[in-house]
Amino acid sequence: MSSLDTRFLLEDINETAEYISTILEKSVIIENKNFELIAYSSPDHSHFDSTQQKNILSKKCPVFIIERLEIEGIVQQLETKNDPIRVEPIEEVGLYQRVVISVKHNKQTIGYMGA
Repeated sequence: MSSLDTRFLLEDINETAEYISTILEKSVIIENKNFELIAYSSPDHSHFDSTQQKNILSKKCPVFIIERLEIEGIVQQLETKNDPIRVEPIEEVGLYQRVVISVKHNKQTIGYMGA
């Protein structure tokens, strides 16, 4: 498949995560608006940072990380911007640098995808 089409994206979110991870050669996590895990993939499981590992094991991003993302203004940026944003590392909570984009439907944020 040379490009993503709407049908592919909507039919199987796990395949979508795997496809994006393969193309980017990075780990990918897809969460709903409440930061609950929907799908994830990685070309190599050692690519997951400790935050991603906690998210995968608990099926939800830890509250202290969500609070830190709110303090840093990242959640607000995801709500207002349509373009991907670069999240700089926050070492004290185990967050590596990543690029995150909000997933929107009818201009409403329904989730997030980070790589």
